[in-house]
Amino acid sequence: MTKTLEATYDGETLRPDEPLDLKPNTRVRVTIEMPVESEKKQGDISRFFGAWESGNPNSGDNEQIDADLAREYSATHDED
Repeated sequence: MTKTLEATYDGETLRPDEPLDLKPNTRVRVTIEMPVESEKKQGDISRFFGAWESGNPNSGDNEQIDADLAREYSATHDED
């Protein structure tokens, strides 16, 4: 059985944030992974904001993007 859960270390003991369906004295294998704050919120995409900079100040300009795509599309299809 594999189960992922959140827990808090109080200085001596790991305390699960939710009840475990285990009998007392059951041996388990624990892997410690420190959660990133934004990973705690499911669906939170804010960690991706500003993650990539194109260097082009117009890269977020949808009209410019549409014009560039139209130009490239026609250029590749005019050669046929």
